[in-house]
Amino acid sequence: MDKASAKPPLDPIIAELCEKYGVTETQLILNWVYSIGILPITTSSNPKRMAEILTITDFEVSPKDIEKITEVGKSFHFRNGLHEIFE
Repeated sequence: MDKASAKPPLDPIIAELCEKYGVTETQLILNWVYSIGILPITTSSNPKRMAEILTITDFEVSPKDIEKITEVGKSFHFRNGLHEIFE
């Protein structure tokens, strides 16, 4: 399987947690970023998107689930600015 067709390892975990918490992928990932102490900065002029982003602190992801996202993320190489989190 080439990298282009490989499914990222977080896909099933993100889907599972989105269902568990009743949120979108965007809300879950931005909540995770915020939960690990990073202030997420996003850009959008779409009112629906902006409303979605503003709700990232309306729910709490359990520490166990935050750790699950972080640990699986360590096994997947991708371009990001959070190298210290995934080392």
